[in-house]
Amino acid sequence: MVMEELAMEFTNVSRGPLQEFNYKAAPGEKVLVLGPSGGLSLELCQMVMNFLNLDGGRIRVFGRNHRSNEARTKLLLGYIGREINFYPEIRAEQLAWLYSLHYPGWEEKRWADLKRSLKINTRDPVRNWEEGDRERMLLALALARQAEVLIFAGTAELAWQHRKLIPAGSTLFLEGQGTDKWLKESDQIIFFGDNGNWTAGSREELGKRLKKVTLEDVEQDNLLQEFFWELPQEKGLRQGITASYSEFQDYMENNYPGVKWDVKNVDLKDLIRKLTGGRSNG
Repeated sequence: MVMEELAMEFTNVSRGPLQEFNYKAAPGEKVLVLGPSGGLSLELCQMVMNFLNLDGGRIRVFGRNHRSNEARTKLLLGYIGREINFYPEIRAEQLAWLYSLHYPGWEEKRWADLKRSLKINTRDPVRNWEEGDRERMLLALALARQAEVLIFAGTAELAWQHRKLIPAGSTLFLEGQGTDKWLKESDQIIFFGDNGNWTAGSREELGKRLKKVTLEDVEQDNLLQEFFWELPQEKGLRQGITASYSEFQDYMENNYPGVKWDVKNVDLKDLIRKLTGGRSNG
């Protein structure tokens, strides 16, 4: 049986551009979710887990509606975030036992192996854990129960450090510090800009769409350089230019040198004529 994709379709939600957001990730893809720190990139990961209220639209996890089948779909999802708080007096072995009761895919031997390789703190209660202990514990719990979709919300660096432990064929959503290390291995990129725009596609597609445009016929000290996205305007998608696309361009150039940046020279007067329908303001 061919497994369906994880699909997100948001309509009329209250969070800016997500009201027109729709995206599909095929099984086994590595998806980078990029954007300003603490913004929509993190919220998207939280929405997939229903940690944030989705007031419009739907999410399908391998063909199942995530809202009406949440108990079943969450068996497939593993969330490794930075803000998950465990009961402070609980210990790692007690957490693992609770998970083993509720997840049919739990493997006791795999849990034992992960405890060693991830250096899980099995000695102290959660209240005495050091920084990073919670994130490693979440990763161990997700891998021990064989989650098919791993959502690294703010923990892409952790995923990179322990990538050899992640089974081949897992669908990965990677967000936060460390995403640059995954760029060459990623299949898809979702990027949220500062001004309420987003775009998505493979790294090659995004690289081909980006055009560096130099406006000519202006004084040297007023030279303008803008980065234009030449995107197919599909119905229902809000995609365009934001102030932070130049930062994204730098990110792509620095971390994925295989992208070929096309440079296009544009005459400023000719551009003004086109924008004004032939009128000129001098």
